[in-house]
Amino acid sequence: MRTPSALAVSALALALTAGPLAAETVLRYSQWLPPTHQLRVNVIDPYLERWAEVTGGAVRVEPTPAIVGTLAGQFDTVLDGIVDIVFILNGVTPGRLDLQQVGELPFLGNSAEATSVAYWRTYQERLSRYGEFDGVVPLAVFTHGPGAIYLNSGIMTSLGDVRGKRLRVGSEAVGRSVSALGGVPVQTPLNEIYEVLSTGVVDGVLMNLEAAQSFNLIEVLPDASQIPGGIYNLTMSILINEDSWNALAPEHQEAIMAISGEPLVRELGRWQDLNDEAGIAALEAAGRTVAPISDELVAEMEAALTPVFSAWFDRARELGAEDPEAILEAFRAHVAEIEAEM
Repeated sequence: MRTPSALAVSALALALTAGPLAAETVLRYSQWLPPTHQLRVNVIDPYLERWAEVTGGAVRVEPTPAIVGTLAGQFDTVLDGIVDIVFILNGVTPGRLDLQQVGELPFLGNSAEATSVAYWRTYQERLSRYGEFDGVVPLAVFTHGPGAIYLNSGIMTSLGDVRGKRLRVGSEAVGRSVSALGGVPVQTPLNEIYEVLSTGVVDGVLMNLEAAQSFNLIEVLPDASQIPGGIYNLTMSILINEDSWNALAPEHQEAIMAISGEPLVRELGRWQDLNDEAGIAALEAAGRTVAPISDELVAEMEAALTPVFSAWFDRARELGAEDPEAILEAFRAHVAEIEAEM
């Protein structure tokens, strides 16, 4: 009878002792975007699938069949470790991520790619120190494209077109802009836009241009007034629970971060720019008008929205930011730099 060689015995012992260390780590991602949403199909799903590739099969992300918890509660869902990874809309967690609202101020830029990369850089350089994301690790912070104003009464020609009108907004920060213009903000989640428009609960919405198609809203959306630089830019984040992140091997963290951060943010922005173009085409094909407002009206809006900037400066100082004006200027400088390179 043959006996195992010393080499074979050593190999078997190594395999037995290394087994638990080599086991695959499966991380849960709370999935809520529609299956056909272009950002999910073209960027987020492929990105999460690459985790297994870049870690040599050691780390795999498993999306949940449906959202875990509520959309407004996604930050707490990942912070509490109920899931490992989430995609959140920063503005639906009021009072928690107020410094991040610098990316939701008016007139920041005409490209989601430029504002997204600018936001990521500004976060790394100036916002991360204030700890709003303590307990999680940001894999991406980014924005969507410039927000437009959709009105039942047509393209805006004066501030009077929004005065007293009930306008759906997606966040408290955007609501402040509507109030400053004389409108009445009505904050509702994305899945209620169709209902509030079709039933006349609101007189219009503030929304980017890609959402018209991505969330199947073409049927109920009215004409869209484009605001140079955007009336707002919604900020978003992809986050991983800090304990889940720290449990990964350093080499796996390095491999994941190599495909996260600015490369991921740039891709998220680039696809949203493409989707904005598709949204415009779909709106126009459905007979809607999509047109920019006049330069004169832009100047009137800039004057009317001055208090919105002041309110963010004041809130940022309350949260410990010594020079919030410099944070905004850095953001704008990054946007200009990136747009010049595009």
